[in-house]
Amino acid sequence: MIHLTVTGNLGMDAELRNDNKKIFFTVASSDGGRTHWINCFLNFGENTKALDLLKKGARCIVQGYVFQTFYEHESQKIPSLSINVSYYEIVKQS
Repeated sequence: MIHLTVTGNLGMDAELRNDNKKIFFTVASSDGGRTHWINCFLNFGENTKALDLLKKGARCIVQGYVFQTFYEHESQKIPSLSINVSYYEIVKQS
C-alpha cells in the first residue's frame, strides 16, 4: 500500500455516504499551475466532528492510503486518485 500526504483546499463541504458510514470530501492540491483533485474517504464512526470542520475552501492536510476509483465521462471510465484518510488537520490561515 502507498501512504500519501496531501496539502490543499477543500473543494466541497464534507458529506456522509455509504449508508452514513463514510465521510466524503475532495481536496484540490496545486503544483506548477496544475490542480489535482483527490477524493477522500474517512470513517464516520471515529470522526463525528469532521462534518463540522471539513468545509469548502478550508486549507487542510490529509494523510492515508491511496486507492484508485473510476468515474464515467462521455461513456468512458476515467481513473481517479482517492485516499482512505487516517489523519486530517485543518490548517489555520494567517
